This record gives sequence, structure tokens and C-alpha cells, in this order.
Amino acid sequence: MTDYHVSCNKPFSLVIIDVDQFKGINDKYGHVAGDEILMQVAAYIKDKLYPDDMLFRLGGDEFAVISRCIDYKTLQNYIADICVEASQLTWNSIDPSFTCTLSIGAAVYRGETIEQLINRADEQLYISKANGRNRANVA
Repeated sequence: MTDYHVSCNKPFSLVIIDVDQFKGINDKYGHVAGDEILMQVAAYIKDKLYPDDMLFRLGGDEFAVISRCIDYKTLQNYIADICVEASQLTWNSIDPSFTCTLSIGAAVYRGETIEQLINRADEQLYISKANGRNRANVA
């Protein structure tokens, strides 16, 4: 595999965001509602981005953000806020009692390969899920 390195004089981060229990959402509310939720989650995340950040859909119910040059502490606060605020969004078009939560894993770039950065962020995502979901962890 090619060894890709990213050059940045300041820290930057990779954030992986997963919509919690998305299969259950599709099963209960249907795929049209599931698609609406994904679009609204994407719009919500996009509104939270810094000007130079980039948002990507990884597939299914996962999104990735390459975040501008921010440090560990700022990233930790940033993704924690995303989790808290996302859980407070209203979904009246689907079900007024419905809540949508996110699990987030992130990693600050440390000069490693892109594959290593992705693996570290992904590990943090799995820690968020294993610890009850609706959480954000940073490596």
C-alpha cells in the first residue's frame, strides 16, 4: 500500500461521525425518514464546521470531517458539543419524541500515514459506541 503523508505545519484532525442505531431508525420509520435524518444530520454537521473544514459521507450512516488546524483540547470540546447539540435536535416531521444521537471518534494528526490516522479515529469511534453511544472520544 502506498505510504501517504499529509503535510501541515499546524495540527489538523480527522473526525468520524456515526448516527447511532441507524438500522433501527430505518426499520421503525422507513427508509424515506432515514434518508431525511441523514440529510438533516449532514446539514447540522455542516453548520458546525469551521470555514476550512471538509465534510464527507463515508457511506451508510457515517460521515467524516477533516478539520482545520485545531489542537487536541479544542477538538475534544468541538466534538463533545456536536454530540450534545445533535441529541437536542427536534424531528417533528418524523416523530416529536424521536431523538437522534451520534457517536464520534477523532484523532489529531501526528505525522503518521493517512491509514494510521483513520485507524486511530476509528478506534475512538468504537470506544464511543462501546461506552454507550452518544459520546465523543479523541486520540
